[in-house]
Amino acid sequence: MLKIQDIESVIDAMIPAIHNATISFHPQEEAEESWWVLICGACVDEDCEEERAEARAELEQKVAEAKVELYDFIWIWDKNGTAQLIHSRHSSKKSAEIQAHELSAKGLSVRIMPCFCTT
Repeated sequence: MLKIQDIESVIDAMIPAIHNATISFHPQEEAEESWWVLICGACVDEDCEEERAEARAELEQKVAEAKVELYDFIWIWDKNGTAQLIHSRHSSKKSAEIQAHELSAKGLSVRIMPCFCTT
Protein backbone atom coordinates (compact mmCIF):
# COMPACT_ATOMS: atom_id res chain seq x y z
CA MET A 1 0.00 0.00 0.00
CA LEU A 2 1.32 3.43 -0.93
CA LYS A 3 2.06 5.92 1.79
CA ILE A 4 0.96 9.54 1.52
CA GLN A 5 4.61 10.62 1.68
CA ASP A 6 5.43 8.43 -1.34
CA ILE A 7 2.61 9.96 -3.35
CA GLU A 8 3.69 13.47 -2.33
CA SER A 9 7.27 12.70 -3.40
CA VAL A 10 6.11 11.52 -6.83
CA ILE A 11 3.94 14.61 -7.27
CA ASP A 12 6.78 16.91 -6.16
CA ALA A 13 9.07 15.25 -8.70
CA MET A 14 6.50 15.52 -11.51
CA ILE A 15 5.56 19.19 -11.08
CA PRO A 16 8.81 20.69 -12.44
CA ALA A 17 8.86 18.25 -15.36
CA ILE A 18 5.28 19.06 -16.33
CA HIS A 19 5.86 22.78 -15.90
CA ASN A 20 8.97 22.70 -18.10
CA ALA A 21 7.23 20.58 -20.73
CA THR A 22 4.36 23.03 -21.04
CA ILE A 23 6.29 26.30 -21.22
CA SER A 24 9.76 25.58 -22.56
CA PHE A 25 10.87 26.03 -26.14
CA HIS A 26 12.88 23.48 -28.03
CA PRO A 27 15.96 25.08 -29.64
CA GLN A 28 14.63 24.61 -33.18
CA GLU A 29 11.49 26.57 -32.22
CA GLU A 30 13.28 29.64 -30.87
CA ALA A 31 12.72 31.70 -34.00
CA GLU A 32 9.00 30.99 -34.08
CA GLU A 33 6.60 33.59 -32.81
CA SER A 34 4.42 32.95 -29.80
CA TRP A 35 1.82 34.95 -27.92
CA TRP A 36 0.75 35.31 -24.31
CA VAL A 37 -2.85 35.74 -23.30
CA LEU A 38 -2.86 37.83 -20.13
CA ILE A 39 -5.75 38.35 -17.72
CA CYS A 40 -5.65 41.95 -16.52
CA GLY A 41 -6.60 43.45 -13.20
CA ALA A 42 -6.33 46.82 -11.50
CA CYS A 43 -3.65 49.46 -11.99
CA VAL A 44 -1.86 50.19 -8.73
CA ASP A 45 1.15 52.08 -7.38
CA GLU A 46 3.99 49.69 -8.17
CA ASP A 47 5.86 50.82 -5.04
CA CYS A 48 2.97 49.99 -2.68
CA GLU A 49 3.15 46.32 -1.75
CA GLU A 50 -0.24 46.50 -0.01
CA GLU A 51 -1.96 47.74 -3.20
CA ARG A 52 -0.18 45.08 -5.25
CA ALA A 53 -1.29 42.33 -2.85
CA GLU A 54 -4.87 43.62 -2.97
CA ALA A 55 -4.81 43.73 -6.79
CA ARG A 56 -3.51 40.15 -6.92
CA ALA A 57 -6.21 38.94 -4.51
CA GLU A 58 -8.95 40.72 -6.48
CA LEU A 59 -7.78 39.29 -9.79
CA GLU A 60 -7.45 35.78 -8.36
CA GLN A 61 -11.05 36.09 -7.11
CA LYS A 62 -12.30 37.27 -10.53
CA VAL A 63 -10.53 34.35 -12.20
CA ALA A 64 -12.09 31.90 -9.73
CA GLU A 65 -15.56 33.42 -10.17
CA ALA A 66 -15.18 33.07 -13.95
CA LYS A 67 -14.34 29.38 -13.36
CA VAL A 68 -11.01 29.72 -15.14
CA GLU A 69 -8.36 27.28 -13.95
CA LEU A 70 -4.73 28.35 -13.81
CA TYR A 71 -2.01 25.85 -12.96
CA ASP A 72 0.47 28.56 -12.00
CA PHE A 73 -0.13 32.14 -10.95
CA ILE A 74 2.58 33.92 -12.92
CA TRP A 75 2.30 37.67 -12.42
CA ILE A 76 3.42 40.40 -14.79
CA TRP A 77 3.22 44.09 -13.97
CA ASP A 78 3.27 46.54 -16.87
CA LYS A 79 4.75 50.05 -16.80
CA ASN A 80 1.37 51.43 -15.64
CA GLY A 81 1.26 49.10 -12.63
CA THR A 82 -1.43 46.82 -14.08
CA ALA A 83 -1.70 43.43 -12.40
CA GLN A 84 -1.62 40.73 -15.09
CA LEU A 85 -1.72 36.95 -14.94
CA ILE A 86 -0.35 34.77 -17.71
CA HIS A 87 -3.24 32.57 -18.79
CA SER A 88 -1.68 30.75 -21.73
CA ARG A 89 0.88 30.81 -24.51
CA HIS A 90 -0.03 30.21 -28.15
CA SER A 91 2.01 29.55 -31.26
CA SER A 92 -0.24 31.74 -33.40
CA LYS A 93 -1.82 35.11 -32.83
CA LYS A 94 -5.14 33.76 -34.15
CA SER A 95 -5.18 31.04 -31.49
CA ALA A 96 -4.39 33.65 -28.81
CA GLU A 97 -7.22 35.85 -30.10
CA ILE A 98 -9.69 32.94 -29.88
CA GLN A 99 -8.62 32.22 -26.29
CA ALA A 100 -8.81 35.92 -25.39
CA HIS A 101 -12.33 36.13 -26.82
CA GLU A 102 -13.42 33.15 -24.70
CA LEU A 103 -12.00 34.74 -21.55
CA SER A 104 -13.60 38.09 -22.39
CA ALA A 105 -16.95 36.34 -22.74
CA LYS A 106 -16.51 35.22 -19.12
CA GLY A 107 -16.19 38.85 -18.04
CA LEU A 108 -12.42 39.03 -17.76
CA SER A 109 -10.26 41.82 -19.09
CA VAL A 110 -7.59 40.34 -21.35
CA ARG A 111 -4.59 41.39 -23.37
CA ILE A 112 -2.51 39.61 -26.03
CA MET A 113 1.22 40.22 -25.98
CA PRO A 114 4.17 38.81 -27.92
CA CYS A 115 5.99 36.22 -25.84
CA PHE A 116 9.57 37.14 -25.07
CA CYS A 117 10.68 33.66 -24.03
CA THR A 118 14.17 32.27 -24.29
CA THR A 119 15.59 28.84 -23.66
